Amino acid sequence: MKKKRLPTFILLVISMTVLLFARTCQAADELTSIQEENKSLKKELKAARKEVKEWRKKYKKLKRKYDKEISKKEAPLSFTLSWDTLGEYGEEITLNEGTDFPYSCIAFHIPAGTYSIKNKAATGCCQVTVYSGIDFDGQWEEFSNEDCDGPVLIWAGEGSEELIIKEGQFVKLSDGNSNIEFLKK
Repeated sequence: MKKKRLPTFILLVISMTVLLFARTCQAADELTSIQEENKSLKKELKAARKEVKEWRKKYKKLKRKYDKEISKKEAPLSFTLSWDTLGEYGEEITLNEGTDFPYSCIAFHIPAGTYSIKNKAATGCCQVTVYSGIDFDGQWEEFSNEDCDGPVLIWAGEGSEELIIKEGQFVKLSDGNSNIEFLKK
């Protein structure tokens, strides 16, 4: 008996079906892999969005803090000094200590800058002098006003004067009637 052979066309259809089935399975596997990768990427994206949101919150908080600090620094510096009160900037110093002629006063170490100054006392006048340090000639100490602005004489109730204070310099007010308002320009 002779074996019957399937026609070539049917064999071709079966081969194509098997090949198509194999390709479909491969495509299904690739699709599953892509879907899993897509899920993973979605999780990463969600985590990244959450992190961006947290960084935005931190940024806003730091920006508010920075803006607050800047507004403090940009506000004009204003203060009042009196010859007999240390206050925030004053330091008591004594020249020629241990001699027959010691001299004590308050040196005001105010921030460097250009100031508009005004005597707020009821009456009288005050001399405002800027010094760069203290000189000592081996026997005697005295204030040094090398490369300094002033002195400026300010009468109570009369206008304002400009005074420039450089880094490292200090101010001394004359004894007496002084209540000097400093406004940094």
